Parts: sequence; structure tokens; C-alpha cells
Amino acid sequence: MSKYQDTRSIGKKGYLYVMSYPNRRDKHKIGYTLKEPNERAKSIKYRQKLSETPIVQYFVLIENPWEIEQSAHSIIFKDRINGYEIGEGKEWFNCSLERAIWAIRKAINIKKINNPKVLIVKEYFKYDLYRGLVDKYTREQEIEECKRKKELAKELEIYRKKQYEKANEKWNNYLLIFIVIILIFLFSR
Repeated sequence: MSKYQDTRSIGKKGYLYVMSYPNRRDKHKIGYTLKEPNERAKSIKYRQKLSETPIVQYFVLIENPWEIEQSAHSIIFKDRINGYEIGEGKEWFNCSLERAIWAIRKAINIKKINNPKVLIVKEYFKYDLYRGLVDKYTREQEIEECKRKKELAKELEIYRKKQYEKANEKWNNYLLIFIVIILIFLFSR
């Protein structure tokens, strides 16, 4: 357990969510709350004294949401932006809605590998269209990952072949030296 972990979420169900502001496309907040996500959105508006309330585009109810939130953040770390420019902290990302939701789902799947008991209790999309877009994006990411794995496997095979050839060449040199020594020994008599 990380020393920075929010211990309020351990063993509790909570919501992982994706929020955005209507006038800021492709800027999404990935966070968690133990309250209802819409209540969290209202608290963000009032706490930051903003003119608009962020819209909850997606949420999932799950156990130990903090761990999965941290994993989702690390999956799309390169998309992180300075959320203080938007009026909020560090949980903002400059990416498509599909990518933000995909990061949460991928983090959940990674957690399931280590703990098959991880269950999604409830999943919500603001619009049903999002589900199809996220599923399509997920398939595209899986195809890209398969391509990367195949390329890495090819590179590994080439590397192994070269290593085998080097080792074989080395043994052939040793064998040649051994034969020369034997011949010298035999003909020196």
C-alpha cells in the first residue's frame, strides 16, 4: 500500500468518474468519490467558485476506487495537464472521452488479473452512444497492442538468432583451435 493512499476508500465501494466542462472539449477529469458523482460535480463547482458545473460523462461503482483511479492516471499519464488552469487540481487530462473511459476500464481489468473478485457493481454512460465509441476505441487499442507485441516478438527472435549465431561462431572457433592444437601435437612427433 502506498504511503499516499487515501485510506478512506480501502474496502469501500466508491465511484470512479469522468467529468468535463461543456465548453472544454477533450479535457476530462478522472477521479473518484465515495459520494454520488453528481454531488461531487456540484462540490467542485462551489469549491472552485465556477460558473458552470462539470458534467459527469461516465462513472463506475467499484470497491477500492482509489487504487484503480491511480492506475488509470498512470495509464494515460502523458495526457495529464495542469488542471489549475481549468479551475481544478491535477486529475485533468487532455484526451478524448473514449480514451479517459478506456483508461478506467483498463485499470479495472489489470486489477482483475491480480484479484478476480474485483466486480463492477454499476456502470453509467451519460449517453448510450458513448458505450459503442468506448468499445470501438478499446478494440482499436487492443489491435495496436497486438501489433506492438508481434513487432517486439519479431525483434526478440532476430536478437536471439544473432546471439545463437555468435555463440555458434565462438564454439566453432574453439573447435578449430582445438583441432589445430591436436594437429600440431600429432605432427610435431
